[in-house]
Amino acid sequence: MAYAHHLCDDTGEPLSIVHRDVSPANLLLTKRGHVKVADFGIARCTQSDHRTDDGHVRGKLGYMSPEQAAGAVDRIGPSSDQYSLGVILYELLTGQLPFAGSVAVVISQVLHTQPAMPTTVNEA
Repeated sequence: MAYAHHLCDDTGEPLSIVHRDVSPANLLLTKRGHVKVADFGIARCTQSDHRTDDGHVRGKLGYMSPEQAAGAVDRIGPSSDQYSLGVILYELLTGQLPFAGSVAVVISQVLHTQPAMPTTVNEA
């Protein structure tokens, strides 16, 4: 992720590429045990608009950062991808996502609720 976040254009200006869809399905493990990030289909440079052509913010809801869930395109950056990685770690530790429910409920929880501490979550 850091590699994509720090790529530069031909003039040396940072592109600040943000994946915007970090989830377990987009993480691949090589034979040597290295993690590779796949599916940069909705990745964008932070200097450009983060909405798709149809005006929607894309990504997997359970792994979206608060700024993605809120549609705050001016705040989406490398920290959004880091948030999604944190959700993956939470899921690895607890066996579940930090928030569950309908789309509206999950968005509200992502925006306004602290997830339960992993040590307090009972894995099913």
